[in-house]
Amino acid sequence: MTAATSKCYVNRTGFEDDTSYVEVFADGHSVIHTRTGQQITTACAFERPIASGVWVEIENPAACAGGVP
Repeated sequence: MTAATSKCYVNRTGFEDDTSYVEVFADGHSVIHTRTGQQITTACAFERPIASGVWVEIENPAACAGGVP
């Protein structure tokens, strides 16, 4: 069994809600991490904002506060 791999992204200008960052998994699902510590699972992979450069990958999501760290 292999471990799920993921990448974490933030919006270049910050999210308009309480989203801190979005974790996107290789299998197509995503987890939205909020500033209040909630984790919301979604089936959306968010290809459009990632491909267009609106969202940027981050190395350390713990250092993220809703914008580009």
